[in-house]
Amino acid sequence: MIACLRREHREIESRLDRFAAALESGDNQAAHAVFLEAWPLAREHYCREEGAFFAAVRQHLPALAAKMELQHEEAREIAAHLEDPDLPEPEWQSLARRWLAITQHNLIEEERDLFVLAEKRDILKS
Repeated sequence: MIACLRREHREIESRLDRFAAALESGDNQAAHAVFLEAWPLAREHYCREEGAFFAAVRQHLPALAAKMELQHEEAREIAAHLEDPDLPEPEWQSLARRWLAITQHNLIEEERDLFVLAEKRDILKS
């Protein structure tokens, strides 16, 4: 399961890199188009993690599971605003940068902490 989640991370990361480049260029239209590719991947990934994987993690590492779930929720909240076509450009730019930061941060923490500890403690076999 963790190998599959890691593969999904690579796919999401490639979209996030494109999103960051579009934001940096100042082309909000291009950035929005890439966001609309990246967000569904991240949202579906979050749903997969929050199923059996987080249930198993929660039994052994409840604080870490809760932390990851809060990051997912923050990304969802921001994404809901970014999907609003009437959001003024300066607000969209600011929220887009925040969404990028929390999404990247979440992937890093999952890779560095969550996946490593889950494998080390053999949580999925418990």
